[in-house]
Amino acid sequence: MQIIRRIVFALFVAIYVVTCPMVIMRSLGYAYHPGPGQELVRTGLISVASIPQGATVYLNNRRYAKRTPTTIPDLLPGTYTVKLVLKDHQPWSDTVAVAVKKATVLEKIVLLPAVFTRTMLSRAAHEALWPVPDTRWMVLPRGTRLADVAVYDGREERLRPLASEASAFGTHRLAGVTVMRDSPIILLRTITDGHPAYLLADLRTDPVHLEEITAIVPEPLDDVVWDPLDRKRLFAVSRASLYRIDLGPKPTRTPLRAGVAGLGCFEKLLYALTDEGILRLDHDGKSAGSLFGEAAPIRLLERLRQNERFQITVFAKEAVVLSGAQGEILTGRPLRRFVDHGIIGLAWAEPRALVWHAHALGVLDFSAAMENAEDRWDAPELQWWHTQGKRIQQAFWVLGGSHVLFRDGDRVMLLERAPEGASRLADICRVKPETSIAYSEEQGSLFYLEPATGALVRLRLLPHKELLPLSKR
Repeated sequence: MQIIRRIVFALFVAIYVVTCPMVIMRSLGYAYHPGPGQELVRTGLISVASIPQGATVYLNNRRYAKRTPTTIPDLLPGTYTVKLVLKDHQPWSDTVAVAVKKATVLEKIVLLPAVFTRTMLSRAAHEALWPVPDTRWMVLPRGTRLADVAVYDGREERLRPLASEASAFGTHRLAGVTVMRDSPIILLRTITDGHPAYLLADLRTDPVHLEEITAIVPEPLDDVVWDPLDRKRLFAVSRASLYRIDLGPKPTRTPLRAGVAGLGCFEKLLYALTDEGILRLDHDGKSAGSLFGEAAPIRLLERLRQNERFQITVFAKEAVVLSGAQGEILTGRPLRRFVDHGIIGLAWAEPRALVWHAHALGVLDFSAAMENAEDRWDAPELQWWHTQGKRIQQAFWVLGGSHVLFRDGDRVMLLERAPEGASRLADICRVKPETSIAYSEEQGSLFYLEPATGALVRLRLLPHKELLPLSKR
């Protein structure tokens, strides 16, 4: 019996002596490499996650035991081909590099359906589609009268008229729409009896509440902004003068200051471009300080004296972008021109701004600026992700910034940015020429007008947001 105990004890000691160093070495990133040299080498790993989950993983054409999301450890440094396969979805593959003691992260890999699910939401022949950014609404005109304009609510999944035939505004002809990110309020410019009129529409109400504010809107109206959380005030610029418009039973218009060449709004503050720089103003027009703590640069001052106007887009306190009339963009501290001309749109996914012109998609990365103190801004970095566009008109961040959905002419494309810096393009669909698209991150859906009929269609790109897997990072 004593001999058996000694044998068992010796066996456990042998197992410990052999396995313990192996466990320790593996935790430190070492693996035993059999072969002529029979040496210990440092290893890396690949972390892979897909949307939807549950895809079969192939590494160098060999099936891996686990499905996504998963981690493939103990990989020797080098390049590997990773392939994901999921039933009823298009396969995905890429060649990635594995480095010593590093994780190659392949997260948010979108496995597109083999056949997209399309839902006809309205068979009416719509002439256009105007999304209200970062909201669940879009505006769909079938004609020029307000009675011919519909509002689609993506959450309730239904259409309703902007104005009824019997409404006092039903015969107004639509001349323009102004929207604000994340706001259910839109400003309509209409023509009635040959004269311009301004109406505020609250898209949350059913029927849509319309309020005429023509009498208190300054003309010509050069710019107008409002806080999405304050539905009782607008701020307008006319002939370089800034006004506050107070709504309610007795609407009023109050002049605040002169010499304003651009206007933006963020977190209850106005951002006004003047010869003193970009000023932060409260709702009474009083300065809360200059954005840069300095006057506008000399070259910019010269252009302001020539009454040139700029658009101010404020994504965050450290991410303020000036857009010129010719599509140039300036940002940073001090102000720096990043693109000379041609930019037609901006979109935000913290800490990056997506920018685009007809032939390219780029990203302004504000990470360094947002990490530093306010008085030590670093200039953002601009990187072009796609430079072979033909006529890019719209772009949307997808999955918080890992992908970009964009409209190039009448084609909708999905751009994936690979870890090695390469880009992957997927052709999604065709849309009615010269019409916009809308994208809902919450629903994972693209909305567009069918090319032949103008019918409103929803195309499912991703699972509903509630079903999306959380990132491991």
